[in-house]
Amino acid sequence: KLRAELTRKIEAARLKGNALVPFEFDAITSQTAFTLPKGYTAVSVYSGELKKREGATKTWTRSFDGFAETINFAVAPGNAVWVSILAKQSN
Repeated sequence: KLRAELTRKIEAARLKGNALVPFEFDAITSQTAFTLPKGYTAVSVYSGELKKREGATKTWTRSFDGFAETINFAVAPGNAVWVSILAKQSN
């Protein structure tokens, strides 16, 4: 169900000329940082098939080291939890 929703969003964005690319990670026990490839910025973040909210008082924040964007969770998602980050190319 979630994968179908993500596919629908990706297709809708592609038609608008702003294609989203999913990056998937299998979290390890204490992992809280997930780095995107250079040139991409996060649009939405899912963990354990639930959409997470961005912000310092919410679930995740982002940081940029001048090369790549990193998504930082306040609390580690857990061992073997699926993390999916929908991203678009940065301008």
